Amino acid sequence: MVKKAEAKLVTISDPLGIRALAHPARMAAIDVLFGDNEPKTATQLARAVGLSASAMSYHLRLLERYGIVRRVGEPKDGRERPWTRAAANLSIGLRGEGSARAGVVATNAIVAASMEKDRVAIVETQERKVLGDTSVPLDKASRYQRIPLVLTVKESEKLFKDMEKLMLSYLKERRRGIPADAGHLTVTLVAVADALRPVVTRPAPAARKSAPKAKRVSEIAGKSDKSLSTP
Repeated sequence: MVKKAEAKLVTISDPLGIRALAHPARMAAIDVLFGDNEPKTATQLARAVGLSASAMSYHLRLLERYGIVRRVGEPKDGRERPWTRAAANLSIGLRGEGSARAGVVATNAIVAASMEKDRVAIVETQERKVLGDTSVPLDKASRYQRIPLVLTVKESEKLFKDMEKLMLSYLKERRRGIPADAGHLTVTLVAVADALRPVVTRPAPAARKSAPKAKRVSEIAGKSDKSLSTP
C-alpha cells in the first residue's frame, strides 16, 4: 500500500474554524498530534489530555470538520481508527473583508485560550519549583520573557525566519538520535508592535559649535612684522 504524501500546510481561514481551536482539550490534542507526528486513537489522546474517550472523539470530529485532523486507514475488527494531523504545519489566516469582525472575535477567542493555557502551565511550573518537585526536568528551561526590540519590518521578517529555522530543527520528527533525557518543551512566540510608539524617537542632533576661522598667513606675517618694528 502506497503511503499518502503529507501536505505541508493547512490554513484555517474560517472564523468558525478558528474558534473551534479555542478550546483547551482541542489545543492539547493538536499539540500532541502536530508535535509527535504519530497517529493516536481517541482513547490515547483522551488519556494524554485527561478526558473521557467519548468527549475526545467529539472534539476530534469537530477538528476534522475544519480540516485540522484526519482519520488514518480503514476500520478493522472493530478497532478504533487512529487520528493524525492533516498537514505538517497549521496556520491561521483570515481572508476577505466580510469576515473582518468575525475574524477579530475568533482571534480574540483563540489568543485568550492559548494565553490561558500558557498561564496555567507557567503557574504550575513555579509551584513545582517551590515544592522542590523535580519530576519535570525541563522546568529549568521554562520562562516568560518580554524583550522590547528596535528593528525594521525587513529585519523582523529575517528574525522570525531565523528563529523558525532554529526551532524547527528540534522537532521530534526531524531529530536523529534524540537524547535519553530529552523532554517536550512548548515555545509560544508572540510579537506585537507597540502602537503607542510606532516609530523610534531619535534625539535631536546636538548643535555643532562653529570652529574659529583660520587666519591667513599674510595677516599673521603682518602682525609679526609690526611686533618686530621699532618706532
